[in-house]
Amino acid sequence: MFVTSATAVEQAYWFIFYKRKLLSIFDNGRVTVPFIPDLSIFDLEPVEKQYLGVLDNCPCYAVEIPNEPSIPENMKFIG
Repeated sequence: MFVTSATAVEQAYWFIFYKRKLLSIFDNGRVTVPFIPDLSIFDLEPVEKQYLGVLDNCPCYAVEIPNEPSIPENMKFIG
């Protein structure tokens, strides 16, 4: 099955960039990208959104954001 975009209920991998840095989640020695349905939990409005394809049958998106958001302590932007 070929997935072209995420529906409102399915999870997706979000590669969120701010000033050429990637938002990363640090959890028990693992570093991951957000795996969420959409960007509303971060209250983000991307400048640009690009569908990348699928990973493990889940859609992947890259977005650029114009302002640094307020994020939980276990997350940070890395270069």
